[in-house]
Amino acid sequence: MAAFERSELQHTPWWARADLRTARAAVLEADDAVREAADDAAASILHTEFCQLRDSAARNPYHPNIAADIDSWAERTVTAARTVEIDTRDGLDVTSWLDFPELAERLTVDAARSLIRRGVTELTRIVESDAFLLRWGTFDGEEVVDVQHQASRLRARFTRLGGERAGFGMIMSKPYNLGSVDPDDPHQHDHPDWRKFVGAGIGRKLYFAGASLMPELRWESHTVAPQATALRRRLHSADPYRWAAHCDWCDAHDVYWRDAPPTTFASHPRTELHVPVPTFITPETLGTASGNPLRGENC
Repeated sequence: MAAFERSELQHTPWWARADLRTARAAVLEADDAVREAADDAAASILHTEFCQLRDSAARNPYHPNIAADIDSWAERTVTAARTVEIDTRDGLDVTSWLDFPELAERLTVDAARSLIRRGVTELTRIVESDAFLLRWGTFDGEEVVDVQHQASRLRARFTRLGGERAGFGMIMSKPYNLGSVDPDDPHQHDHPDWRKFVGAGIGRKLYFAGASLMPELRWESHTVAPQATALRRRLHSADPYRWAAHCDWCDAHDVYWRDAPPTTFASHPRTELHVPVPTFITPETLGTASGNPLRGENC
């Protein structure tokens, strides 16, 4: 088997990038460190193939609703990992992960089952938490509260608008632009990888928790990230007067959400949503700030 060259790392298919360096190192030597690297690389490959298979699902790949089907997903994941073709356009003399013995022996149903079960268990633990941290303050003269889901570290800023927009609120759910609300968080200046929580239901909890602190407000929606579109529509369907979102019914009835009174939505189709009861802990003070670079970037 030919040794891997550093330059070959620059051109790899996306599904092979994660831990590719360790995967290639794993085939060069057989000491303990490399075996550990091979374990990590095999786990990365299985995780990638599992997420690929689950890509069409509306929920998070590790959502608890797959708990009863873990064995089936494990088998499909291993089949995918063992049959995927490696890009050979850069002169690699292998076409399959099975050409690497150290990896082939680790791409098993048992390994995939353990990986998926761990993922489901961990996500379940995080999703079931209803504990939130708060930080009150003002920004550009407007009252704000930063709310952080403690277990996932996902956070958002809820702003009470003033002036002509009085009675309305704005949500900015970009954790990479908000410092951690938890003073004891060792990653206080980092942001969580929100992508791994997409479709897990934490966003709904976060929005409900923040909105419950300003119950008299209606929540505008202008620039909505693609990941928040489905959530916004569910919120609007549950309470169309309080939550703005793109809505076919509203479009068909020429409803201008901002000026519409509650009676406008009397015949609006509705979907019930479970509203979790949040537990607020460790109130913090933000103080006064100004110059919001994200003005209007609400979700």
